[in-house]
Amino acid sequence: MGAELPPVFPTVVHMLTDAAGRWPEREALVAGSARLSYSDYLSCVAGFARDLEALGVRGERVAVILPNGIEICIAIFAAHAAGAQVVPLNPLYTGRELAAILEDAAPAVLLYDAAKKDAAYAFFSYMAQSAQANVDVTIGKTGYNPYRTSQFLNRQAWVQAGMSPEAASSYLGAIESSLASPNMVLDLRIPQNQRYQQVVLDQAVSQYLAGEITVDQAMQQIFDGWQEITDELGRDAQLEAYLGTLGVQK
Repeated sequence: MGAELPPVFPTVVHMLTDAAGRWPEREALVAGSARLSYSDYLSCVAGFARDLEALGVRGERVAVILPNGIEICIAIFAAHAAGAQVVPLNPLYTGRELAAILEDAAPAVLLYDAAKKDAAYAFFSYMAQSAQANVDVTIGKTGYNPYRTSQFLNRQAWVQAGMSPEAASSYLGAIESSLASPNMVLDLRIPQNQRYQQVVLDQAVSQYLAGEITVDQAMQQIFDGWQEITDELGRDAQLEAYLGTLGVQK
């Protein structure tokens, strides 16, 4: 009889869960004088994963700029557990080096050490400045729509990006009209926004466009899916978060 194969786990998080069940008090992580048992490691990962999931990271990227230690182990496993892709970055990179990588990765959340706070702010400043922002909105992969007044006035930037003058005018005119509409609604900025829009909404729209369901069925599917998520997370909490993004006080 041959030797048995070791158990195969679908993810490293499943492996940690199994180890915590088998050896809860054994040391899982050692970093200098810091120690963490498998049980405590799993508890930290689970708690942080819930926090990340509430930020809507499922299916998104989470960038991690942390030195070697217990914190980065928790952060990476928690991001995986929350359904995100991890983008680990060297904390020794300069702000310029980080900016180039982060722009390409477009993470939904950035986890960083306090020592890298200046680099993180430098990245955000770089992305927000008009010189870079005016380019990013013309590149499809960034996912950015024009949001500055100047970006609607200069059609040439869009032509240089590959649009015809007619297409640029049509595209920008449509966005301008939607922003000026009295029925305009801001994008959702609430916990697990990704589930609302990129899971429930996108799936229903895709099925409708493929001819699998009718308009009424698509609308009902979206309604039911959004209601389910809202009830799961707490209707009052979601409403409070949404009103907070609008600056509405009642």
